[in-house]
Amino acid sequence: MSSQNYNLNAPDAAQAKSGTWPALLKLVNLLPEQRGKLILALITMVVYALLSMLAPWLIGHTIDQYIYHKGQQDYHGVLINCGWLLGIYLLN
Repeated sequence: MSSQNYNLNAPDAAQAKSGTWPALLKLVNLLPEQRGKLILALITMVVYALLSMLAPWLIGHTIDQYIYHKGQQDYHGVLINCGWLLGIYLLN
C-alpha cells in the first residue's frame, strides 16, 4: 500500500479553478450533438426558478391589494390572480 496521501479537493498546479460559466461552456463544447438539449435544459431550469419565485409574490400581492386594501374586498381581482396562480402551478 502506498504511503502517499491524496488531496482531491486541492486544485492541481496545472489546473486553475474556473467559474460556473466557463465550466458550462466547456460542457457544451464537449457534447456538440447535445448542445440544443443542454441549452433547452438550462432555459427550462431558469424559467422554473423564476416561476417558483413568482407564485409567493403573487399570493402576497393578492392579499395586500385585493383582500386587505382599505377595508374593501375585491373578489374579482382575487379570482383573476387565482387563475394566474393556477397557470403558474400548471407550468411548474
